[in-house]
Amino acid sequence: MTVGEISSLDPKVKDCANQLGWEQLMNNQIQMRGFERKNPEELIPEEREFNATAHQIIWTLRIHCAAINKER
Repeated sequence: MTVGEISSLDPKVKDCANQLGWEQLMNNQIQMRGFERKNPEELIPEEREFNATAHQIIWTLRIHCAAINKER
C-alpha cells in the first residue's frame, strides 16, 4: 500500500465487527515496511505519515469498539 492508499482507507469507527481484520491488515503493512521497532522520528516524512496513519486506524477502532462493547 502507498501512503495515499492507506490514507484513503476509512474503516469508520462503526466497523467493530471487522476490528481484528483491520488491525491485522494495518499490522501487516507496518511489518512489511519494516517499521515495527523503529523510532518514528527516524523515518522519512512519507514513512512517518504511513506509520502514523496505520496506527491511527488501529487505535481509533480499539478505543471506539471498547466503548461500544462496554455499553452493551
